[in-house]
Amino acid sequence: MRAKIAPLAALAAATAVLLPGCSTGSAEEAVPAAGDVAQVDASTLDTGSFPTTPQPAFTTVGDDFKGRSIEGQRMAEYVLNPIEIDPQLTDLKSMSTYVIKDGKSLGLLLPDPIPQVAVDNGMLVGFSSNRSTPGKEGNQSLVNAVFRFPDDASAQKGATALHEATMNNDYGAGPEELGRIDVLPNGSTASHSAVTASLL
Repeated sequence: MRAKIAPLAALAAATAVLLPGCSTGSAEEAVPAAGDVAQVDASTLDTGSFPTTPQPAFTTVGDDFKGRSIEGQRMAEYVLNPIEIDPQLTDLKSMSTYVIKDGKSLGLLLPDPIPQVAVDNGMLVGFSSNRSTPGKEGNQSLVNAVFRFPDDASAQKGATALHEATMNNDYGAGPEELGRIDVLPNGSTASHSAVTASLL
């Protein structure tokens, strides 16, 4: 397997996380009625050595490199670790898990002309994660990445251009070929290097 690349046009989804209320566990405590919010005495919670002091509020970064680095790290939340896709992918053997600070930096991950295609289509920043199966005999690897583009249209155009560049590239085993993926609806086809555009 090779790179699976999912370009990200614009953040359009928010995730709400509900945490259960904690209590001292006393049998005499009143049980909140449905819809009520349980009041928690913070002094009764044991956080161990975990820091609980709030961090300072975010400010304007004011530096392009730092801004891209921070955004790339944030985007890591949306990248599946390859081991979550295939439990046999346990080895981290290459430097392919990192922030991709711009299209040109994609050259550390994918060969020419793919980085230039990313630059030409306005790729802003990305994050990639890589794992391989143990050993050298018949080993497999997967690079899973997400890219940010300025808008929906750029993401769609960029995905098409990146797919075409990938299909026309020889990775040493001949040009890419489309194959059937039986677990997908209607036996959909895809190359080993799949490029898709999506909104997140």
